[in-house]
Amino acid sequence: MIFAVKRHAERVGERHAVQDRHAQGRKDALAEYPYEAAGNLAAQKAVRRCRCWAAPILSPGGSSRHNPIDRAGMLLSPSEIRTFLGVVHMIDVRVTKKHKETDDIYSFELSAMEGHGLPPFSAGSHIDVYLENGITRQYSLYNNIAENRNYCIAVLNAPASRGGSRYMAEVVQQGDRLRISPPRNMFPLQDGGDFYLLVAGGIGITPILSMASHLNRRGKNFAVHYCARTAAGMAFRELLQQAPFAGRVALHTDDGPLEQSFNPDAVIAGAPDGSHLYVCGPNGFMENLISTGRRLGWTDDRLHCESFGSGGVVTNSHGEAFTLRLVRSGLEFIVPPDRSVASVLNENGIAIPLSCEQGMCGTCLIPVVEGEPDHRDTFLTDAEHARNDLFTACCSRSKGPVLSVDL
Repeated sequence: MIFAVKRHAERVGERHAVQDRHAQGRKDALAEYPYEAAGNLAAQKAVRRCRCWAAPILSPGGSSRHNPIDRAGMLLSPSEIRTFLGVVHMIDVRVTKKHKETDDIYSFELSAMEGHGLPPFSAGSHIDVYLENGITRQYSLYNNIAENRNYCIAVLNAPASRGGSRYMAEVVQQGDRLRISPPRNMFPLQDGGDFYLLVAGGIGITPILSMASHLNRRGKNFAVHYCARTAAGMAFRELLQQAPFAGRVALHTDDGPLEQSFNPDAVIAGAPDGSHLYVCGPNGFMENLISTGRRLGWTDDRLHCESFGSGGVVTNSHGEAFTLRLVRSGLEFIVPPDRSVASVLNENGIAIPLSCEQGMCGTCLIPVVEGEPDHRDTFLTDAEHARNDLFTACCSRSKGPVLSVDL
């Protein structure tokens, strides 16, 4: 069973073979499949799809209420669901360092508790941080992958924070204990590139730092462009200027001299043939760079991005009201313009597991039976969006008046 699930994870097109497995078999297989540390994004997505079938069994209060999914003639207990959903895949760490990098950016060094090690990670990886206030947020690891004794993350205490970054910045202190997930990589470096163009905007510098360190250790050709509004708001500026690859780094600020301004056209057009672009930062910043690359003839397989606000991709969940029809349970709910599918379902006792709540992690995937989803996530690929058989309940909506889902 375990090997069958792994084979499917490598061949995402055979998704239905996994979706039709019985609940007990999926639970046994996935409990042993270390998807969090896998570098294969397709494998991670396949496992997420398996998980979404059992998601609604546990209500927010911890009791089984509607239990709409019973694919094997059996129901899993709340504790089994927590295990199935990966809640047990947590690591206890200690905050060994907390440093104020700028007025609104804090860095944290997380070290394993005594007697325990930390799983290895690859450049571009992130971890989930489970906070005491019930919020889970994703943060990129910015340290060198060779440093396996700790994880380093940075948090932007944004004014529009929904509680995660503010809690990290104002409540979490050096010496505190946190729970995190093993690293996952949804922004991996592609092997075999002749040249790597790494571009960061604001807090998006975190995965770019790890990538630059890794490429430098491997003797690869690359360049780093780091953009920020002001020099004072540029986190890790001294670290970059003192790095072994400092000669490959260009810093750009809105308040600096004209000659150091960032020119996307010039930077992308000046990259060698066959280069790969990796960009992380605010949505508008990323979209500008990706569209510039396409306009200059770069193919999509050479354009890579990951967007962060204070802790994840920023997504607008508003839209027209629609009816959500749960095929298996026979229930129907109206999803108002200002509410997400996940919030409506959770409010009515049908628990949808949430993590980033911003369309980035895939935790809340739900199978679609009929209707056309209005995809607003960055977890699924364009091809997966086109299939319309899954959608993210935290941010995606419906293009039509009714969306039927397999719950």
